[in-house]
Amino acid sequence: MKRIFKFKLTNNKISYEYDGINPGHPHGTCYVSPDKKFNYVNIPKNATASLKKMFSNWEYSDFNKFMDIDPKHVVVLREPIERWVSGMTQYLYRLNKDRSEEEIWNLINSQSFQNLIFDFVIFDHHTLPQTCFLSGLDLDKITFFYFDEGVVSKIRDYVGDEKLILPGKLNTSTQSNIKLAISTTLKSVINNSPSIQYRLNQYYFTDHELFNKVKFYN
Repeated sequence: MKRIFKFKLTNNKISYEYDGINPGHPHGTCYVSPDKKFNYVNIPKNATASLKKMFSNWEYSDFNKFMDIDPKHVVVLREPIERWVSGMTQYLYRLNKDRSEEEIWNLINSQSFQNLIFDFVIFDHHTLPQTCFLSGLDLDKITFFYFDEGVVSKIRDYVGDEKLILPGKLNTSTQSNIKLAISTTLKSVINNSPSIQYRLNQYYFTDHELFNKVKFYN
């Protein structure tokens, strides 16, 4: 299978190549701290709801237009396949939330439907490779955080602003029985199919390469 996305690092600037797919998410979206020292680059499905809530007083901006400031970029990365499951769960729930649980259950357990999902893989910005959202940034000027239950508090400690209020529990698929059913089914199909695992890893090859080049903040 041809890799759709290709990781690039030119003069230490992160970039990628892709075959004409529209990301569907404004490139450069970020939130800058009031003192201009930090810049949170939000990648969908990587604790964005919680972090945007915590950074509600930060300025919505575009890192492509930074001219007179040089902030420390804050980025959360998530294990690629785990993130894909979360993104697809949200996508499928949004399209089918008016259906009954039985209808959704029958749909997501349909072999033909599963074939469709794993054939296309990337459906919207929630399932785009994470590298897409970092294109143009200097790798050495990014502080990377690994997505886990403690990531939001780690970031607050890193930026050193005690006035920031920690939000509640991270948004997860377990908040809805329907979302849980979708997520569980997708995970089961992936775990029981080496060929699907291979296909997903090929689609997110660029993210795996990025992971190999970063050191996460502890």
